[in-house]
Amino acid sequence: ITYGLMFKAVGRLLPNEQERDRYAKTLFGLCCDDGYLGEMAYNRMREAVTKKTLVELTGGKSHGNFPAEWKLNVKTHFRKGFQNKDLGKSEENSKKNELRP
Repeated sequence: ITYGLMFKAVGRLLPNEQERDRYAKTLFGLCCDDGYLGEMAYNRMREAVTKKTLVELTGGKSHGNFPAEWKLNVKTHFRKGFQNKDLGKSEENSKKNELRP
């Protein structure tokens, strides 16, 4: 979330395109090195930079095609109320088992 918020701040608070691209490039490098380029960070970065810089940084690839090392430490959190069919069933069964004597 931190990198995503930083990309968002860069995109919204820096008025100069060159300055936005410069800061975003630095953040992108740090983010990838730390393995935290999740979809949120990628989308915020994409919104913050020029198309030229986006292609320069990503090679024109989409998030799903980036090296695994760039996404190594990303944790996937489900929003409250979201239920995957299999996930919902296992949670439901677990709760039922907890309630049984």
